[in-house]
Amino acid sequence: MQITHVFVGSCLRTIEIPDACQEVVPGTRWGDASLPLTPAWLAKHAHMRIATGTYEGLFGNGSATLAEDTVFCLLGGFGVKAEVAEAAFRRLHQSGLFERAPVRETIELLLREPLCVAGRPIRYRFPANRARFIAGALDHLRNCPAPNDDLGLRDYLLAIPGIGLKTASYIVRNHVGSDRVAILDIHVLRAGRAACLFPEALTLPRNYKALEDIFLRFAEAAGIRSSFLDLAIWEVIRRTPDSVMKAAARLNRIQLLDGGRSLVYVAEHLGA
Repeated sequence: MQITHVFVGSCLRTIEIPDACQEVVPGTRWGDASLPLTPAWLAKHAHMRIATGTYEGLFGNGSATLAEDTVFCLLGGFGVKAEVAEAAFRRLHQSGLFERAPVRETIELLLREPLCVAGRPIRYRFPANRARFIAGALDHLRNCPAPNDDLGLRDYLLAIPGIGLKTASYIVRNHVGSDRVAILDIHVLRAGRAACLFPEALTLPRNYKALEDIFLRFAEAAGIRSSFLDLAIWEVIRRTPDSVMKAAARLNRIQLLDGGRSLVYVAEHLGA
């Protein structure tokens, strides 16, 4: 067992991670929790965030309607930073979008106007494309009742143009706090590969469900809600330089796959 600690208020809390040589999924060890981007290191950082209450009440708390959660998730994704998506959502919400029938042209005009992000004017990248998806999604939600169960809700959302497995899973996690789905974006994919959890042959979106199954098994083995684990990984990896990711992936292959070598051995091969 590997032990780490985190202060929660004035109290020191112990966090336990499985032994480095134990397998987290077949063929991949947990690795040393002090070595960046091993499965143990990823689990440690998620546990630390959870212990300090970072994600308390974040998902499935009933504070947003399904329409609001759907629009918020459609505004984000590839090519749009989270901060920009949040600013775009605030503008659409303040416009009264959710109180009337959606008009694509009106949504597009609102998205074309510069947004204020961290005090700077920023243009939303895909106003026409996202306006079309948002209008279509809101029409679908108005005309077709949504199921109550989480996986049924994901299938229901997949019928909406512009929504794939990642976005549908994103909406389901946010709306009902589901731990039966995972939001696998490029950041989580890169982390999973660096940690030797995801085989290089599996890609997104083609192998989404196969990668999701591995991720959910990792979350279960770590004793972490999948909804919290993917968010914790996303927060860490989006700020991690590519050079660090590449170095970690190389070292982890030595330690996690090639015989569970010691940190001394790994360090000796840092520049190999």
